[in-house]
Amino acid sequence: MKLKLKLKSKYKKFSKFNRKARLNLKRIVWFRVLIAYVIKFALILVMLILVVSGIDKLDESQVGLWFKKNILNTEQLDSSEKKNQNSTQPKQIKTNESKRRRNLGKHLFDNIESFSILVGSILFVLNIPEQHKRSQYEAWQVINSAKGQKGSGGRVQALQDLNSNSENLAGLTANNADLTEINLQGADLSRANLKNTKLDKANLCDAVLFQAQLNGAIIRDANLTGANLARADLSGANLSGTKLIDVRFVNAKLCHAILRKADLSDSDFSDADLTGANLREADFSNANLIGAILSQTSPSNTNFSGANLSGIDFERFNLNRINLSHARLLGANLKGCKLCGANLSHAKLSGANLAEVDLSGANLCCVDLQDAELNEFNLNGVNLSRAELVDAQLVKIQLVDADLSGANLSGANLTGANLCDANLRDTDLSGANLSGANLIGCNLIDAKLDRANLNDADLSCTDLRGVNLYDADLNGTKLKHCLYDQKTKFPDNFDPSNRGMYLIAIYSNLINAQLNGADLSGANLYGADLDGANLYGANLYKTKLIKAKNLTVSQVQKALNWQKAKYDKNFCNLLKQSTDN
Repeated sequence: MKLKLKLKSKYKKFSKFNRKARLNLKRIVWFRVLIAYVIKFALILVMLILVVSGIDKLDESQVGLWFKKNILNTEQLDSSEKKNQNSTQPKQIKTNESKRRRNLGKHLFDNIESFSILVGSILFVLNIPEQHKRSQYEAWQVINSAKGQKGSGGRVQALQDLNSNSENLAGLTANNADLTEINLQGADLSRANLKNTKLDKANLCDAVLFQAQLNGAIIRDANLTGANLARADLSGANLSGTKLIDVRFVNAKLCHAILRKADLSDSDFSDADLTGANLREADFSNANLIGAILSQTSPSNTNFSGANLSGIDFERFNLNRINLSHARLLGANLKGCKLCGANLSHAKLSGANLAEVDLSGANLCCVDLQDAELNEFNLNGVNLSRAELVDAQLVKIQLVDADLSGANLSGANLTGANLCDANLRDTDLSGANLSGANLIGCNLIDAKLDRANLNDADLSCTDLRGVNLYDADLNGTKLKHCLYDQKTKFPDNFDPSNRGMYLIAIYSNLINAQLNGADLSGANLYGADLDGANLYGANLYKTKLIKAKNLTVSQVQKALNWQKAKYDKNFCNLLKQSTDN
């Protein structure tokens, strides 16, 4: 009981103190207003005194001029003329006096008119702040009286007027309002309540909407370029087709928001929550999504080119045909993702979890997969040209018919990998582990395989022209029917002729060589012995077969592009005879 009494007494004292404080504040405010009005009238009085003194001086100067012109000139007249005009002088003096009075009256009237205009201008200028305050008050009255109404209620014009006068609109309450096509460019709408508000085609460029409540708002085809929506709540908002370029969505809530066909390029979504948002055909190019939550989203045909998606959880997402070119996916979780036909060219996937990912038909040109784990992956037919796969784990990976031309696979682990018919032209495999790998029919022209481990690998029928195999481990490597040329570099003391390999050069011995399906386009086989060689399906486009030995018409006609090869005259005649028959 004692405690309650003490609390009551303290509360009474506090309330008395608050009342006194309010009275003191009111007195201070009224005193300031009174002082302002006193200063205003004092200024007007000073101006009036200055103007009146100016008029007096002006009148004196006008009278002096009149006196000099009229009085002094008459005194200088000849005495003879004065005598003759004595009779008419009183009349002239009277007329001159009346003229002088008229001139003085005219000047006085002009000065009074100027003075009245000046006073009116001064009063108008001094009254501008009052008019401004009155218009602001009226605008806020319109806005406040329309609270809770579903229509505009005159708020569009009122808000635009306030914004044009740089009025702070922070904390505005306009929920459920219709503000279609409103222009609030650069407005401060921090912590504004715009729940379920209709803002279609609105201009909110560079507007500050920090911590604004936009739940369920309809903002279709609007322009919010450069706006600040940090910590704003846009849950369930419809932003279809809206320009949201370079917008700050840091820590914003966009749960179940509709962002279909919205332009979100260069925007910052750091730690934003986009759970369940509709991202269909949205443009996130060059956007920052580090720490963003994208669970339950539907990014169909979404553009993520150049976006920073590092660390994003995409587990089991359907990202088929998504544009992820130049995107940063460092450490991202792509486990079980469907990326069929997706564009991942130039994307950075270092440290990303790619377990169980379906990349069939995906474009992985110039992709960065350094240190990535792709063990037992199926990448058959995938474009990995110029890809960065340094030190990548590719054990037992399926790369049948894949394009790895120009790729960097130095130090990669390709143990037991299937690279049958893959294009490895100009590929860097230096120091790579290819033990037990299947490289049958591969195109390895100009590839780097120095220091590579090819122990027990199958390179049968591969093209090794221009390949660097210096210091490579070729123990148990199958090299039967491989092609090589004078540019091919072998380990020391290695004899290719003892391993069933074929030298593609002038005067080379290609007796009974199995060259079926080989790409011999542009090769110079001048004077080569092709007795019994199998040329079925070989590409002879621009192949030089001049003076080739033991070459038959039937051999040549089983090859591809044999008409485009170069022969000597005698063989050309034989070909002509066979076609004529």
